[in-house]
Amino acid sequence: MCEPISATTAMYLAAGSAAASAGASYYGQQQQQEYQEGMAEYNATTKNRAVQENLNRSRQVAEQRQADLDEQTAEAQEDNYLATLKATDTAKVIAGAKGIQGNSVDSLMSDMLRTGSGNAFKISKSAAAQRGQIQQGTADAEYNATLSKITPNIYKPSSGVVAIGALGQGLSTGLNMYSGMNQAGFINTGGKA
Repeated sequence: MCEPISATTAMYLAAGSAAASAGASYYGQQQQQEYQEGMAEYNATTKNRAVQENLNRSRQVAEQRQADLDEQTAEAQEDNYLATLKATDTAKVIAGAKGIQGNSVDSLMSDMLRTGSGNAFKISKSAAAQRGQIQQGTADAEYNATLSKITPNIYKPSSGVVAIGALGQGLSTGLNMYSGMNQAGFINTGGKA
């Protein structure tokens, strides 16, 4: 069996063990904190990138819808103009062939032009409403993207708090070591070291 050591030597061993344990604990807690910060940054960056890509796709779809709407509106306006022109020209030819002239023909021409103008207004109004819906959809997508983006939520305890926690763990380790050595009879409390 080993010779018992003095209480002072045991205290030094326990204190050394406590210091080593505290240092290891502090280092481990710092490493854990750095890992958590890194993961929070990575997760935030990944989510924000996905949100931005989704917003970019929404904008592209809206731009394409706008371009399609502009093209359809232009075609509808042109078709309306040509239909109105054809109707008035046809009415003039028929009236001329039958020898009809005067206020009744002028009134008919005015009605046809008013109808064509009313159709043009309806086409423009419908296109404006659809444009508003597209713009509102884009604004909603941008607002939702703003709400969806995140910043890393990282709890950073002060280094003093971490150090106190590590010191407490180290002291606990040292005291447990001293108590265990004392119970095992490795410490000479009688004074013969």
